[in-house]
Amino acid sequence: MVGQSPLVPLLKEAYLRNGELPVAFIDETSRSKDEHPGEKQFYVMSGVVVHPQDFEVLREDLRDIAQSDYWHTTENLSSASGREKVLEMLQYLAEGDEISIISHLGDSGFGEKNIEAARETTLTKLSQYLFNDLGIKLALLERRNPNALMIRDERTFTHAKKSGVVPRNSQILQVSPSVERLLWLPDLVASAIRQELARGDRTYVNLIKEKVVYLDASAS
Repeated sequence: MVGQSPLVPLLKEAYLRNGELPVAFIDETSRSKDEHPGEKQFYVMSGVVVHPQDFEVLREDLRDIAQSDYWHTTENLSSASGREKVLEMLQYLAEGDEISIISHLGDSGFGEKNIEAARETTLTKLSQYLFNDLGIKLALLERRNPNALMIRDERTFTHAKKSGVVPRNSQILQVSPSVERLLWLPDLVASAIRQELARGDRTYVNLIKEKVVYLDASAS
């Protein structure tokens, strides 16, 4: 963990309570008709599952590849040197034990839903798989601004608990990548998927395809 955020003690306590169980790190990518009129829309939530014994090595190795304490995959994809780092980071992820889970809602799945409703659908589907099928107890979700959006995500997860979609002892914490560098991983995976969905470019996702589980968020 990095940074001086007041969330650091809370995160340390959550890791301590979680013990040796794996942790899921979650981010998203999306495209709406408002953003790109006339083009197909999608919403993707990506989760990367990491074992605690690998946390520190991953944090250090990711920083070494990025050559920085800051990372945003989309920004790196805009330059040749940045794209080399993205490819190197994806290859590094592919060589590890981590698996990536993709919860995808395609254009036909939106119906009358707006982008926030699509987020709720994909996050719920991803949570269902993580907390039930994989037995995860703790997940970290990249925190959104303003606070109203953060609260909206909290409500989504609270509803998933109350409705029995996920166990009541499940926990999602919303933090910034400046607090937990491991959130670079789902950002990386989400961007690779975006390149495929938006541009038809499988160069990036092909590097991790053997370690990716796909979920259709439009299916019940």
